Amino acid sequence: MVLEPPYQYLWSNGEMGETAPGLNTASYTVTITGSEGQWFVDTVQIEILDDLLATPQIVNVNQDVTCLYDDVSLQAISALSKASYIWFDEDGDVLAEAPNLTLSQVESDQTVFVRTAYHNCYSEQAAYFIDVHAPDAGFEADQTNVLAGDTIHFQASAENAQYTWHFGDGSQSDLSAPAHVYQTAGMYSVTLEVRDSNGCTNSLMRPNLVHVELSTASSEPGMPKMELQAHPNPFAGMLNVTIQAPVDGKYSLRLLDNQGKTLWRRQVDLTAGKTDIPLTENELSIAPGSYFMQLNAVGKEEERIVIPLIKVPRP
Repeated sequence: MVLEPPYQYLWSNGEMGETAPGLNTASYTVTITGSEGQWFVDTVQIEILDDLLATPQIVNVNQDVTCLYDDVSLQAISALSKASYIWFDEDGDVLAEAPNLTLSQVESDQTVFVRTAYHNCYSEQAAYFIDVHAPDAGFEADQTNVLAGDTIHFQASAENAQYTWHFGDGSQSDLSAPAHVYQTAGMYSVTLEVRDSNGCTNSLMRPNLVHVELSTASSEPGMPKMELQAHPNPFAGMLNVTIQAPVDGKYSLRLLDNQGKTLWRRQVDLTAGKTDIPLTENELSIAPGSYFMQLNAVGKEEERIVIPLIKVPRP
């Protein structure tokens, strides 16, 4: 059937023109009649997209707090069930075309955006700021070039947190400002792990941070060096200390704990050469554990020898 002009229009809301202004969201019929009295009826569905395409809401599905390297799952919600969604980043690059967006192992703060799409119409964009919580894992050491037996004081930058220190020699601490003594020479990497009140963690390893030497004792060319030995080591009872003194003089012999605290001290007058000094179990009076023996000429503490000692229980 072909309608011949001119045409007459009759809308279900009473309008009689080719166009019907002021329509609301609803279904309308329009009857079109031709010059010869022939007619047909069509149906028009009106949707006011400005009302339907409101700015979507964004919900963080996983949690309220996002920690470093967490996965983040976001969901866009709109009143229009038939709508689709377009997610994009701060550079305008599309991240996903779906109601949900998942970001894996986020490493830094960022903002993502989403807008609703329907029949080539788009809503205003909604923005969501991802605030990544990463406690400060920085730390400092008061000295990094030391002798075995010297005390190093470490200080974490983060406050009000939980701390786990790894000093590189198998020792650990849970203090914010621990003191540590290394027993043997070498290079040591130090790692700090921090957990804040949100349960977020971060860590920092400073490779080869600490350089430990056994002795700074020196001697004139051609003269014997100052030496210190202890045997047996490990020991359970008596300990015999052998000292090689380069010159006659007064020398200081000390027993230190693994924090560098002096537990026992003896000043001895030595002649140049080798001297054996027996130390009884009652004289040292220490519990099983790790210790250091330090030797230096009196008045020359900067030139000293430090050796590790291990006290073991009696069999």
